Amino acid sequence: MILAEKIPQNRRFLYEIICDEGTGIAVHTFDYLARDCYHLGFKNLFDHKRYMKFARVINVNGAERICLRDKEIANLYNLYFTKYTLTRFAYRHKVTEAVQLMLAEMMERAKLRPFFKLSGQTITSCLEDAEAYTALDDNIIYWIMDTENTDLTAKELANDILSRKFYYCVCESQPLNNKCVQYSMTVEEITQRLIGAGARTFENGDIIVEKKYLSLRKTDPQKCRAIYTYSKANRDEAQAIQYNESQGILSFGEESELLIRVYIKQRNDVLQKNVYQAFYKWINLPQGLPASISVGGNKKNKIFNDPVHGHIEMNAACLKIIDTAEFQRLRNISHLGMVYFLYPGASHNKFEHSLGVCHLTGQYIQELQKTTADIDDKDILCLEIAALCYSLGSLPDGLWSNEERAKKTEQASAKMFKHLLENNNDIKVCLEQENGLEANDLTFITELINSVEPTGSTAWPYKGRPESKSYLYEVSVINENLKLTLP
Repeated sequence: MILAEKIPQNRRFLYEIICDEGTGIAVHTFDYLARDCYHLGFKNLFDHKRYMKFARVINVNGAERICLRDKEIANLYNLYFTKYTLTRFAYRHKVTEAVQLMLAEMMERAKLRPFFKLSGQTITSCLEDAEAYTALDDNIIYWIMDTENTDLTAKELANDILSRKFYYCVCESQPLNNKCVQYSMTVEEITQRLIGAGARTFENGDIIVEKKYLSLRKTDPQKCRAIYTYSKANRDEAQAIQYNESQGILSFGEESELLIRVYIKQRNDVLQKNVYQAFYKWINLPQGLPASISVGGNKKNKIFNDPVHGHIEMNAACLKIIDTAEFQRLRNISHLGMVYFLYPGASHNKFEHSLGVCHLTGQYIQELQKTTADIDDKDILCLEIAALCYSLGSLPDGLWSNEERAKKTEQASAKMFKHLLENNNDIKVCLEQENGLEANDLTFITELINSVEPTGSTAWPYKGRPESKSYLYEVSVINENLKLTLP
């Protein structure tokens, strides 16, 4: 069934459950659409339960085939539309593709190094050995980072990926009927055209050109038209899908969905501007940088699409912290620890949890600000940063006992925050020069992350904010009387 070879006609419908045969209709599609949409925060328009409810096995030209009810064509249309949406905004998003390009280059360099081994074998030999194959997973990037004899460029690429220093997509275009863009042109030909349009101000090694189809190109048009339906009046007679209906489904496969992207490996203001202008000169669009395009400007707020809280907006200071290796490691720390061995869906991590805590803290303090005039912008920023870094010191289960985990995590998080500032001068510059934070503000953030142990004294124990602002500590720091905290 996995290879779908030599399908017996009298049991063909059993294979159609697992193998899509070019139509894109199979149970693995049902699950990944539902699961991917759930975790990405997208709307899944396809109702797989309804589809299965109306599915029926009918003999079609001597072969037992799965047929769907004629009125379910609209639901089938939603399946293809949802696949297109995920492809357009997730699977082939420009940032996703940038990481894929870097991973491909990293892996290629690692393959060339015989010293880099998994389970005692090189990467290439692992592909041929089933036992060694089990060592190949997403953690390979950390193997490359930790192996002494790995190619230095591969290590640099791995470090850039973990720090979110991705290749930058300078421009992308979806040419429809532009005569300057030939669909038959290869990536190499497009690259040479761009270099020529840019008057050779950049070279082949400076840019990466991608030619992508956002359509469902794996869907075989002929096989898609071979989808069969039945009617309520005649439940045992199959009818081939009508031409106009198949055209509606296949509209996501038109060549107008061609997308051309141009990436640069290093963020360079001059290179970025030259490539941008050359690209739009080549495709015959108005040359020059629109006012809405900033080249080499400061990173502005970013919107994260969170499956729990919806759209989360992060300010530039928090973004700089998120893009560090210290924070990115939280992607590999499970929030529920070993619970995922019991509940397969419990796979969310400390990274997304920290984003959610930061978001809720911002909402919380802004609500308080409406009735408390004493809360200023510095207070809000400090609270958001503290909430974001509250789990920065988290470690895998088993290293600390349950009794000591909470306090040790606070202490480690405060230590990691200090290390993060020392190792990333641009963050310190952003906080102090761009946002006006002073020494007492950084102390306030550290105190929010690592609460002061009660001493029994009546004196105010904190230094970051005076006692008149004691309520600020109750937003993120555990209140020793109520034992409550937002995170």
